[in-house]
Amino acid sequence: MTSLHDRHINPLILAGLNGENWHLQDYVARGGYQQLRRILEQKIAPEQVI
Repeated sequence: MTSLHDRHINPLILAGLNGENWHLQDYVARGGYQQLRRILEQKIAPEQVI
């Protein structure tokens, strides 16, 4: 049985993962932390994020 228990049609959280690309640089290459980077670069206040 998988971690998804066959309940999800298209699980986005695991999209693009093949078991070998679980490293941070792979996550960033898939767009990970994109919004965090934007928030920090634009100095957006925490109140505006939540």
